[in-house]
Amino acid sequence: MAEEADGSEEGSESRPFFAITEADLAEQGEGQPSTQTAPETEMKSAEAVEGAGEKPDLASIPAMAGAPTPIAIEVGSLGGPATMQPGTMSVPQLTGNVSSMNGMFQLQSPAEMANTAFRWGQFFLGLFLPWVLFFGFVFVAGALNETISEPPPDFSRSVAVTMEPDENGWYVQAVDPNQGESMWFNIEVVDNNTAWVAVDCSYHPYDSWWEYNGKVVEISGDTDGESTEEVIGEYTENNQTVWFKINERHSPSSYEVEINYYDEEASNAWWDEQYAGGDLFESIVFCGGPVAFIIGTIAAFVRGNKALGIGLLCSIPMSFIMLPLLFVLLLLMFGF
Repeated sequence: MAEEADGSEEGSESRPFFAITEADLAEQGEGQPSTQTAPETEMKSAEAVEGAGEKPDLASIPAMAGAPTPIAIEVGSLGGPATMQPGTMSVPQLTGNVSSMNGMFQLQSPAEMANTAFRWGQFFLGLFLPWVLFFGFVFVAGALNETISEPPPDFSRSVAVTMEPDENGWYVQAVDPNQGESMWFNIEVVDNNTAWVAVDCSYHPYDSWWEYNGKVVEISGDTDGESTEEVIGEYTENNQTVWFKINERHSPSSYEVEINYYDEEASNAWWDEQYAGGDLFESIVFCGGPVAFIIGTIAAFVRGNKALGIGLLCSIPMSFIMLPLLFVLLLLMFGF
């Protein structure tokens, strides 16, 4: 009997707990009525054993409305950590040990903005920097205009002629202005204590819009300050001749006249060459300066330099102080 008992104990230890035989049921049924749950228990246990090595198909599981996407995990061996599939979100591992949980979970909160003080240094930089640059550019441009190495050449010439009237009192005089030259002359007809009369003629090749361009005008005045003008002739460009006739109340006579010429084209070309650098510099400053100011102000606010942007905006009303100051400085530097 002892051997049978030992054998039964050894046999029961070698069998799994769910392997129930008819002998076991018979022994259990001696004290209580038999039930029909054993086959079901055995069937469920067998299904659990068979399904333990299979992985569920997540795609076949129906998703609930609003439910998060299922995460596939692999359950390792007893005592081993659970593994996650690549590309899935990391979740805290549940060990099953209640004593290891302190009930506190770390939550990620948004970073709070640091409460920084107003940057007065950037404010004053934006307030005064535009005016410092503007003053510097103006002074440099003025210095460039003063650095003319030599005095301008003489672009004028004069020719002395004698004008005599014909038998009808007309004066006809040939002149020879070159291309791009202007011309003028003045004849003093009467000059006494009570009245004066003069004949004047001016011609400019680039002033065709002027009403008296190339016209010979007789100007009369008296001691009261009143004067009158009358056109008595003109300069004909086609044959380069000046013709006119003085009013009959003045007796015609011969006059020594000095006709003056001035080369407008040569003069303009020389001055353009002298101020070419200064004009370019001024164009860059006065045209590109406002554009650079607007871009700098926008960039200051975009980059987070709020104090610098406010200083740049506040520099605009300072023009009521800075522009008069600039005018006084220019007078002191370059003379009145």
